[in-house]
Amino acid sequence: MKISNTESLRAGQVASVTPAPRIAATPQNDSAGSTGTPAAEVELSSQAQTLASAMQAVDATPETRDDLVAKLQKQISSGTYSVSGSDIADQMVRRAQADRIR
Repeated sequence: MKISNTESLRAGQVASVTPAPRIAATPQNDSAGSTGTPAAEVELSSQAQTLASAMQAVDATPETRDDLVAKLQKQISSGTYSVSGSDIADQMVRRAQADRIR
């Protein structure tokens, strides 16, 4: 799969975002006594939770599809791998259009 330059940049931006560590609430400690209420409370929006979940799924996905790579390597070494010029041109046009849309 070919990822265009624009998609690579967007993936880099997403990858550079790391979820904030979850901090357990602790009771306030003051001289007047402890009320047992947390000093601060943080809630992540549903969008942030979805993004964190998606990032975990991406992290769990292997960088390469080993089965496909092995198949293509076998075809290349045996001389049976071929791609038409039309297919290459079609993908180039699609990528250029996708880059303009985003």
